[in-house]
Amino acid sequence: MGYTHLTDISIPISPLAYIKSAGTWTPTFDSNIVYDTRTAAAASFKLFIPVPLLGSSTLTQGSKLVKIDYNYSITTAACTAFTVKLVKQKLNPTGGFTASLVPTTLDSNHDTAAKCYAADDHHLTCFVTTPVFPAANEVYHLCIEVTAAATSVYNNMGAIAYFTLRL
Repeated sequence: MGYTHLTDISIPISPLAYIKSAGTWTPTFDSNIVYDTRTAAAASFKLFIPVPLLGSSTLTQGSKLVKIDYNYSITTAACTAFTVKLVKQKLNPTGGFTASLVPTTLDSNHDTAAKCYAADDHHLTCFVTTPVFPAANEVYHLCIEVTAAATSVYNNMGAIAYFTLRL
């Protein structure tokens, strides 16, 4: 029996699907664009972007995550800190949940915190260093941690996960 092996498959992740740790956020639909805006305030916040992948108990099938494109903008004033992490969480049926960081690299326009938190429109690409097929009980999140200045306005524009699909 054969299998399907497709490369460069993508799935969009709506900015309204993100989990936000702090701040006042306003879902917005303007000029046919959906985005989520954080009201300016000098404070830190975290974004947890769920990455929808197909997992399997057969570790050579499912969705092998290759990269994530994250689109955002910072207006009025630059932020003061910015980190990006890809987290793999295991959901064990008997408890004992665990999480680990997945090794990644960022594109050359975002390979320093200062480049990430500059006031600008951003298209950040997070590359998985060693892509693997996730197990059936593994969940991935792209975690963004930001410290905003008093007048920094932060806009989530959406993300796209790219993967290899094997079934």
